[in-house]
Amino acid sequence: MTIHGNVLMAYFAVHRTQDNEGYIGGILVIDDRGVPQEFRCTLPIRPTTTQKALYGDTLEAYMFNELIGSPLMKSLVTRPECCIVDSVTTLELREYVEMPVIHLEKYGEALSANAGSANSHRIESEIGGFQTITAKSHSGHQADYESVREAFAQMSNRIDLLEPFQRITTAFNVLTERDNRFK
Repeated sequence: MTIHGNVLMAYFAVHRTQDNEGYIGGILVIDDRGVPQEFRCTLPIRPTTTQKALYGDTLEAYMFNELIGSPLMKSLVTRPECCIVDSVTTLELREYVEMPVIHLEKYGEALSANAGSANSHRIESEIGGFQTITAKSHSGHQADYESVREAFAQMSNRIDLLEPFQRITTAFNVLTERDNRFK
């Protein structure tokens, strides 16, 4: 969806709580100029010892995508064109939402070794000044990137595509400092 001709993108991130016993999730929707349009976050979600034992290695994927990401995406008032995630684990969110989910990271990091794969793409700013990014879609939704390629091209010339994740981290830090419910 666009507002006043601007592309809307959702950035989704999950962070550990200060006590390392739980997770806080947040979604920041920005337009193609980087201006915030909406922000939503969860209170900390802490798995029980029994859940940790029963879910094993699948716990984080389950929590991040089904318990945190999907409800946050459904709570949005705005309708972004895409959800951008900072973790390969949260690419699975695509199974719960009806929009492309794309993982972004700096070019040259772990995923970039697979840059030639069908679901991995390189994004470079045409005007320079911004870092080269690797974008990866969910393996079951390889066409997702093509559906938002133009939006990424437009945005990569205006903003650092990874910077909104820093804003989410800062928001989590502020919430943790000022509200005991987030500790």
